[in-house]
Amino acid sequence: MLTTDLKEGKRAIRVYPPWDTTTNKQAQKTQKWQLDYFLEIPLDKPINLNRAKLFYSQEIN
Repeated sequence: MLTTDLKEGKRAIRVYPPWDTTTNKQAQKTQKWQLDYFLEIPLDKPINLNRAKLFYSQEIN
């Protein structure tokens, strides 16, 4: 929930990229679902263009 005139909500989120080593169960759980939303951009091989296009084609509900 975000902050409204009637109630204060969360003001921040934590992001755990794939290269981050999480140290507690909640962080590990959060990282697990976030991994589907990261796009690897390697320096030594091509970007997965099909995956990149998928991010731009999904509707946000």
